[in-house]
Amino acid sequence: MLDVFIIGGGPAGALAALLLGTRDVGPAINAPPGTQPPSTNGKSAASVRVTLVEGGAPPAASLSGGRSFSYLIGPRGAAALSRVPALLSAVRAAGVPSRPLAITSLGTDGRVSVNPDLGRALQTRSATEPEPGTWLHRNVFMRLLYDALDEAVAAEEGGKRLRVRTGMSCVGLVAPFAPLTDEDVSRERRVAVPVDDDDDSREESVAFSSEATSAMATDADGRAVLTLRNNVTGAEEVVRPDLVIGADGARSVVRSALGGALGYKAPEEFSRLYPSPAADVAYRTLALKASPLLAFDGSLSAQPGMMYVCKGRSFNMGMLCVGSDPSLPRIGTVTQPMSSPLWQLSTVDEYWTAFEENFPTLPLREMVAEGAMEAFAAGLTVTFPTPLMPEALGGGVGTTGVVLTGDAAHTFPPDLGQGVNAALEDVGVLVDLLDEGGSAGAAAVAGTSPVTLAVAYHASRRDDVAALIRMMQVGAPYQYGQDKLRRAAWGLGVVARVRLANVAPALCAPPVFTAVNTTVPYSEIWRQEKATKRRLLGGVLAVAATVAAVLAR
Repeated sequence: MLDVFIIGGGPAGALAALLLGTRDVGPAINAPPGTQPPSTNGKSAASVRVTLVEGGAPPAASLSGGRSFSYLIGPRGAAALSRVPALLSAVRAAGVPSRPLAITSLGTDGRVSVNPDLGRALQTRSATEPEPGTWLHRNVFMRLLYDALDEAVAAEEGGKRLRVRTGMSCVGLVAPFAPLTDEDVSRERRVAVPVDDDDDSREESVAFSSEATSAMATDADGRAVLTLRNNVTGAEEVVRPDLVIGADGARSVVRSALGGALGYKAPEEFSRLYPSPAADVAYRTLALKASPLLAFDGSLSAQPGMMYVCKGRSFNMGMLCVGSDPSLPRIGTVTQPMSSPLWQLSTVDEYWTAFEENFPTLPLREMVAEGAMEAFAAGLTVTFPTPLMPEALGGGVGTTGVVLTGDAAHTFPPDLGQGVNAALEDVGVLVDLLDEGGSAGAAAVAGTSPVTLAVAYHASRRDDVAALIRMMQVGAPYQYGQDKLRRAAWGLGVVARVRLANVAPALCAPPVFTAVNTTVPYSEIWRQEKATKRRLLGGVLAVAATVAAVLAR
C-alpha cells in the first residue's frame, strides 16, 4: 500500500486527496521486491491510503471570514476537475460563466455605465476557443470540494483508505539518519496520540511515543520522519509516509524540508524570487450584503452575474462575481500600493470616514455587512507576493517522495488569475503520473520508488511552472493602477495584440493576458510570446531602417 500524506487542504490538497483516495494507481510503487500487486480490471494496481492534513477547520458556508475572494476556474482548472465529473458540474452550477463578461462602472458623480461584454474585445478568433470559465467564491468552491471528500470518505472503506484530518499542522519533515535538533530532543519528552486507533494494517504509520522518535530517525527503512501537531492540544504525532504532497501554501514547511534534503543551506537558496511591479500592491476585502444597494434611492442593486467597479476619489473598489445564488454576500476588494495613506488608518471610524468621503454616491451604511468594517479595520494589509519558484518541484527526503503543488510550487500575485488553475493542473499532472497509462510519463515511474515518481513530476512540470513565473513578471502587473501611465500602455498593448493576432495569427500570438485562459501549456504560451516579440521588434526595426534610408536620399 502506498501511504500518502497531503499537507494543506486548499484547492490542490483537497483535489489530490479526492483523486488519490478514491482509486488504485499504476503498478505498485515502493512495493517490497517480489510483491505481486493487486489487479483491477485486468490491470495491476497499487492500493493507496491517503491522509489529508489541514491546519484550519473545515470550510464553512459563511463568506464573511477567512480568505474572502473569488476564483475564476478557467479551462485548465476545469480540465483537472473533469476527473470528478459530478464535482465539475456542481462548480459550474454554483458559479456564473465568465463570458459574456458584463461589468458596471459607478462614477463619483453618480453616473452609471454598463459594458455588456468587456471580454469581447479581448477574444481571439480561434477554432479551439475554450468554454467559458466559472466565477465563484473561494469558500463556495472549497465547500463543494469538502462535500465531495466527505462522500468519498464514507464510501472508501469507512475512511480506512481516505482520511481528512483538520486542525492539524505539519511541523517537521526530516530525512532518516538526520541528527536530532534541540527541538527534536524536546519533542522526545512529549507523547503523541495515535494516528489511527482502528487501523493496524501498517504499524509504521501509527504515531510513536516520545521514546521512539530518535529510533525512527535511524531506521534502516529510509522513509522520512513527518511530525504533525494538533493545533488545539499541542500533541504531536510522528509518521513515516511513502509520499508527501506539499500543498501547504507560500510559506510551505514541506518546500523548506525538500530544499534542506536536497542540500540547500537556506530557504532563500532553494526558492528563487522573480521581481514583479505587482509585488508592492496591498489589498483588503470588505464583506458586503447580498445584492447590496448601489444607489441611495434604491434604484440600483448588485446582480449576481455582474461585475462592478466603484470608482472613488482616491481609490476604487471592485466586486467580482461570487456565484449564481443571489443570496450570496458580495465582496468589495480594495487594492492600493503599500505606501497608500489608506493603510495608515487604524480605527473603525477612520475607515468609515475614508470610505464615505471617497465614495459619496454609494449608500455604504446599507451596503456593508454587519461587523465588516470592524473586520476591515482590524485586518492585516497583505501585499501580493513576489513570484517565486523552488529549484525543484519534487525529490526525495530519504526514500520518501516529496512533491510540491499550488502555492508551495509557484507563488505569484493574482494578475493573471492562474493561482487556482495552475494548482489544479499540478494535481492533474501528478495523478496522471501515478495512474497507469494516464500519460506518457506513467511508464517512467511504474514499479519504481516514490522518489523516482517525485523526480518525474519535477521533470513533467518544471518547464510549465518556470514559464508561468516569467509570464507573471510581464503579463499584467500594472493593472492595479500603481503606475497610471504604464497601466494605460498595458491596456492599449493588450487590445492591440488581440487585434493583430486576429489579423495576422502567423505573425502575432495572443497576449499572455488572454492566452493563459486556455489549456495550451504555459511553456508553449511563453515560447510563442517570446517569438512574437522578436518578430514585432524585427518588424519595427525594418520599418525604421526603411524610413531612415528614404530620408537619407
